Amino acid sequence: MHFLGIRHHGTGSARRVVQRLEELRPDLVLVEGPPEFDPLLKWVDAQTMKPPVALLGYNQDDPQQATFFPFAEYSPEWQAILYANTHKIPVRMMDLPLRYSFDSGFAAQVARDGGVYDPLLFLAQLDGFSDSEAWWERRFESGGNLTSAGQHFEAVLLAMTALRKAGVLSALEKENHFREAWMRQIMRTAEKEMYANVVVVCGAWHAPALLDFAKNEKSDKAILAELPKSKINIGATWVPWTNERLGMQSGYGAGVHSPGWSEYRWQFPDRVGEHWLAAVARLFRKKSMDISTAHVIETERLGMTLAAMRGLPAPTLNEYNEAIATVMCMGDELLLSWVKKELTIGNRMGSIEGKMPLLPLQADFERQVKKLRIKQAPEAIEMEIDLRDPNHLEKSIFLHRVVALGIRWGECRSDEKSKGTFREIWTLEWRPEILVDIVARGPWGNTVKEAATAWLTDRTRNAAVIGDLTILIAHAFPGELFDVTGFILQRLDEM
Repeated sequence: MHFLGIRHHGTGSARRVVQRLEELRPDLVLVEGPPEFDPLLKWVDAQTMKPPVALLGYNQDDPQQATFFPFAEYSPEWQAILYANTHKIPVRMMDLPLRYSFDSGFAAQVARDGGVYDPLLFLAQLDGFSDSEAWWERRFESGGNLTSAGQHFEAVLLAMTALRKAGVLSALEKENHFREAWMRQIMRTAEKEMYANVVVVCGAWHAPALLDFAKNEKSDKAILAELPKSKINIGATWVPWTNERLGMQSGYGAGVHSPGWSEYRWQFPDRVGEHWLAAVARLFRKKSMDISTAHVIETERLGMTLAAMRGLPAPTLNEYNEAIATVMCMGDELLLSWVKKELTIGNRMGSIEGKMPLLPLQADFERQVKKLRIKQAPEAIEMEIDLRDPNHLEKSIFLHRVVALGIRWGECRSDEKSKGTFREIWTLEWRPEILVDIVARGPWGNTVKEAATAWLTDRTRNAAVIGDLTILIAHAFPGELFDVTGFILQRLDEM
């Protein structure tokens, strides 16, 4: 067993995972994640999936109870799965099954028990850092003085072992108690199946707890016997994700401070500064600012100087931001907001192509989006529709059906400048959570039209006031849901 302790979405961790896999050439790869996702791992390849993407897991009996597991191209887990598939190596998830996450009994069992939220802060402060993120970035992600992937993961394991032997507890100690027992069980299963060279890719904190997996079989059985008898059925699929949702500002617990910057670090490990500053220059020029090649050169030099003054091996995003504000923005740091929105975070959205199985309603939704050429963008976009045009009319009908189904992808308003009623203006903003709504509406029909008709029929039957019915008819007519409009009018009459 080879343990690769990583930071989720760490570019340095991802690079060393690939290097170590090349060195070890394992016959099995185990990756931290719920085993319900195992059947979906075979779809990971560089041609049909363009990160960021996410695994969506949901309660089949209550699809609104759902969770996402996002991956960027620079996520170590993504690179491990991609490597395994590329080299025809079996790959499995090894974490606690997702059904327990949705179980109220389990949630009560693992309530926070007073451990520290950030155990790594102890080591960071010993090393003169006030921030564990900055410490980890400096000592592990950026490489430090370690020359090989093997040395890197030995150092990670040593650091985490020191913390755990010192009795430091994490805030999720009770949950980890079950998770790590399950992980050890998966590892013992792999050993019994005669896999001889196994790589385990897991969060760095877990690695020391997995070392003695062979000795813990009896105690692990006792731990896992405490789990509730959960009967929740889990559904799962791949969904596109966005850079914004990868970021910490979205509330994502394992989020990245700067997803766009991390992409550049992954793509251009040896020349990230040049490519980054060239992109900043292009952005400012689009905003009608005069940025010359000399500006770019001087910004790079200042970034390098700041890094040298601070004893850093290379400029970080902070050094480049300071240099950009000084040289390109003439000291006006407000202009950096453009860089943060469009580059540091970025408006990138992943894509999924190919023949991956989808729920019937999801497949019909995506087929129509593609056929009608409606853009799914993470930022708000406006689309003008002329209802006299047959293609535009078809778009309008589809979008009204989507809204009628309770899926809030877009809002429609009439064109105030037009004297007629033949123009609509739609504001569309794609969010990954919309796919949860689509999954939740799956039982109502196999197509958007069928599901919208059944959904409106049910809401009409349960409507309590006239106002509710007028809202329903406002979606049914422009969505050409004629099978339900008569029923809505009948209920209006009755009220």
